[in-house]
Amino acid sequence: MTTLNNQQTEQVLGSLEAHIGGNRKLKNEMFDHWCTYVETHMNNGASFEQAYSKLKEEFGVNELKSIEKTYLAYHQSSLWVGTLQRAGSMAAMLLFLVVAGVDAQKRPDISPVFDQYIVSSAFGEQIHPITNKEIHHNGIDLRVPLNTPVRSTADGTVKTIKNSPKGHGLHIIIAHKDGYETLYANLSNVSVDAGQTVVKGEEIARSGNSGISSGPHLHYEIRLNQKPVNPKLYISK
Repeated sequence: MTTLNNQQTEQVLGSLEAHIGGNRKLKNEMFDHWCTYVETHMNNGASFEQAYSKLKEEFGVNELKSIEKTYLAYHQSSLWVGTLQRAGSMAAMLLFLVVAGVDAQKRPDISPVFDQYIVSSAFGEQIHPITNKEIHHNGIDLRVPLNTPVRSTADGTVKTIKNSPKGHGLHIIIAHKDGYETLYANLSNVSVDAGQTVVKGEEIARSGNSGISSGPHLHYEIRLNQKPVNPKLYISK
């Protein structure tokens, strides 16, 4: 397990302090989240420089200002749902939930696979490897061996189990609290039933190569209020 050394920690803290105001509680909570983010990428094979560069890409100056504004608005008002809807970005919504202390069991913040993985296809605009058309990839593809155990990333209820040969293949959608849903696709088999309650970390399926797929992998999505968000911003362990 990789942990940041003192010099790396100071570099992350310096970047945060350059853009966040004097709210010490927010700064400390975001600092912990940032360090976890960088360490997670390093544990997945990235160098510190690569992980730190990715952090700065994901959380630019505008994102940080939006997060700070949203955080302050939350502490000034009990109408936190309205505050979420007014947040300037999905990243701001994520960090708002983190610092607001949402129940950890409800938040999909663990890896959907038990084993190590390589992200073979990232979230966002890209060229589809099979159709060669530009698409918005609503999740991430994790390259793992066939039949790798797949787990629920938060407490929830199995909403859908479906096989779409010309799409996600065999896939599961789980509904969670606070507007979250997660999707696990291109599976080889499932071990849960529709309507079943599952707990965070429970095995729900095995990875596969079903549907439109260029090789064994797991396609994983997180949706917040029906909008896809970048799973890499959530995965902390």
